[in-house]
Amino acid sequence: MGGIDPKTLRKHFHREITEGRMKANMLVARTLYEKATVDKDVTALIWWTKTQMGWKAARDEPKDVPEPKSVEKIERVIVPASSNP
Repeated sequence: MGGIDPKTLRKHFHREITEGRMKANMLVARTLYEKATVDKDVTALIWWTKTQMGWKAARDEPKDVPEPKSVEKIERVIVPASSNP
């Protein structure tokens, strides 16, 4: 199989290769954006929040974070209102 050497393609079609990749990336980004904002696609929403907003899933958090202390008892204290103004 002969074909054209990749160096030759890059030399003569650099603009087309660069613009083609950029256009493809823009189409994918637009589709992802529409899936997240219009279709409310959960996978697209999760991807967007993680990569564009820096959010992390709870399981992505470091394991050395101490667990919150549990509450053993909650009491309701009722304090009567003072009759003196």
